[in-house]
Amino acid sequence: MVSFWNILLILLIILIIFGAGKLPKVMKDLGKGVNQFKKGMGDESDEVKKTVKKALPPKTAVKKKATTAKKTVKKKVTTAKKAVVKKPAVKKKAPAKKKPAVKK
Repeated sequence: MVSFWNILLILLIILIIFGAGKLPKVMKDLGKGVNQFKKGMGDESDEVKKTVKKALPPKTAVKKKATTAKKTVKKKVTTAKKAVVKKPAVKKKAPAKKKPAVKK
C-alpha cells in the first residue's frame, strides 16, 4: 500500500531532478503519453473486433441456415407422422381349419 509519505517523497525527488520550471512541461508530456497509450489500446481492440467480424459468417447467413434446417426437419416429421397414420394395421388371419378327410 502506498502511503502519503511515499508519494510525497517521489514528488520531491521529481522536483529535485527536473526543477520547478520544467515540472509542468514534464507532467504535460506524461499526460499526453498516457492518452496516446490508451488510444493505441483502443485501436488494437477495434482491429481485433474487425478481424473477428470478417472471420465469422454474417448473422443473417447463420439464421437462414438455421431456418432452412428447421423447415426441413419439420417437413420430415410431418411426413413421418402421415406415414404412420396412413399405414393400416395388418391383421393376421386365422389359418383355415382343415376338414377331416372322409375314409371310404
